[in-house]
Amino acid sequence: MSENQCDGCGRGLPVDDMRIHRNSDGTPFMVCSSEKYEKEPLLACPFCGTHNPIVMESDGEWWIQCVGCRSASDGYMDEHQAAFAWNRRSYKK
Repeated sequence: MSENQCDGCGRGLPVDDMRIHRNSDGTPFMVCSSEKYEKEPLLACPFCGTHNPIVMESDGEWWIQCVGCRSASDGYMDEHQAAFAWNRRSYKK
């Protein structure tokens, strides 16, 4: 079984433990499953700067939401993937 590196936490992991997603510009990134690896700390909201966004889950879909402006990430299959996407967003000017 070959290994790849998680773009979220940097660990070398078996391919079977990875999920491939695409950034908004279409470039692929790989993240590991949150059930097996530690949580990534969440950064402040990239739009309003509010700290401590909340992790949301409904029917197996995970996303991160700002408590200030209510902006949210897309939905993902696990918490780690949602955190990875939230922390990689950039300010829109």
